[in-house]
Amino acid sequence: MRFQLKRISVNERLSEETIAFAADVWWNGRKAGVARNSGQGGGTDVHLHLLKREERDAIDRWIAIQPPRVYPATEQSPSFSVPLSLDVIVDDLVDAHLQEKHGEAAQKRKWCKKNVVFRLKTDPPGRYRTVKKDNGVFTERQRAWLTRTYGDQLEEIVNDSVEGVNK
Repeated sequence: MRFQLKRISVNERLSEETIAFAADVWWNGRKAGVARNSGQGGGTDVHLHLLKREERDAIDRWIAIQPPRVYPATEQSPSFSVPLSLDVIVDDLVDAHLQEKHGEAAQKRKWCKKNVVFRLKTDPPGRYRTVKKDNGVFTERQRAWLTRTYGDQLEEIVNDSVEGVNK
């Protein structure tokens, strides 16, 4: 079973206890319904109203035999698990969307569009340095300059590992 969300609209201003969003739910390559969460702490509403009863029953049977979703411990809470359900699937997809859009990898992609981003071994975790790209392109001349200037202290050139930017 393959679930996807499309046309995801997140409203951070309405998000109080949970993420406020609306999205189209797709199942096995076709639109199946909609999902939404008001952001006030309640569960996510998922309506697969575009599917036939037999298809919804097949989804329910598939979900019933899946293992529970295990969430790892964080600083705020111990690890826990919940039975898999449509709202858990949708919430996980929304979390993945937000991570892709606003997470560390997205930030690095943004930085690398106009800059060469790098770290030295002596830099604290999460700290990066930048130099402007030559005419919007990371050139071999710049790579040689970084290597010559920082030598063994050069830990990482972020542009080498970020996809979707002109390196």
